[in-house]
Amino acid sequence: MTQEKDRTQNQAASLYALTASLLEYPDQEVRQRLRYAGEVTTEIFPEGEASLKGFSEAVAPFSAEDWEEKYVSTFDVLAACCLDVGYQVFGEDYNRGQLMAQLKGLHRRCGNDCGTELPDFLPNVLRLLPRLNYSESAQIAREFVVPAVKKMLESLSKVENPYRDLLKFSELLVSRDYLSSGVA
Repeated sequence: MTQEKDRTQNQAASLYALTASLLEYPDQEVRQRLRYAGEVTTEIFPEGEASLKGFSEAVAPFSAEDWEEKYVSTFDVLAACCLDVGYQVFGEDYNRGQLMAQLKGLHRRCGNDCGTELPDFLPNVLRLLPRLNYSESAQIAREFVVPAVKKMLESLSKVENPYRDLLKFSELLVSRDYLSSGVA
């Protein structure tokens, strides 16, 4: 029983890392990670299959250049849909700085390398959540991640964009694991 629980926890952490990597600038391995995310989702997160499948089908015809262009036009050009959790929740308010300082300490404590991105960059936060104790993760999910992702989804609600499905998948995953009543 313990081995099965460990396996499931490892798969969940892997799904968070895969989701995070899909929300980063696409590289040569992105399609392989997307396929693997689909396999893991089928096994441990069937309620997220439709959203991930929607994203997968939407990006399937994209060339590498088209995918890169879609990423840039979604997250780097549209400031309203930036992937910085703190910016989505607080804007440029002082409270964002406090959140970033808190997240930086948590990333450091857990050995979660943020690379060149800010500590509140959604992929970094998604990688962090499974490394924290449950109460810390649940608080971050409830107060920051889910509200931020909802704002991101809202900013993409009037345009056809494959990342809407991937953001919805992220919201479902975090809500399932850290919010007691499902999607907030």
